Amino acid sequence: MGAGPRGRLHPGQLSVTGYDDTRFARLSAVDLTTASQDTTALGRRAVEAAVRRIEQPDLPPRRVTVEPRLIVRSSTGPPPAGR
Repeated sequence: MGAGPRGRLHPGQLSVTGYDDTRFARLSAVDLTTASQDTTALGRRAVEAAVRRIEQPDLPPRRVTVEPRLIVRSSTGPPPAGR
């Protein structure tokens, strides 16, 4: 990655991402690429797991995954040419 004066990067040479798609990510002047979680699904799965544990405490734990969704905005882009 090429640096300008004083070793600083030029705009367009750096991508920035966030996580959780917070209100800031949607409203900020920087149109931030982010990974969005389905908080409703996360909450539902947590309650289901708690109820399952209460009703059947001897069952082994299980891993449940709620996949995030990538929301591409203008804070990311392809690498500079030649990289």
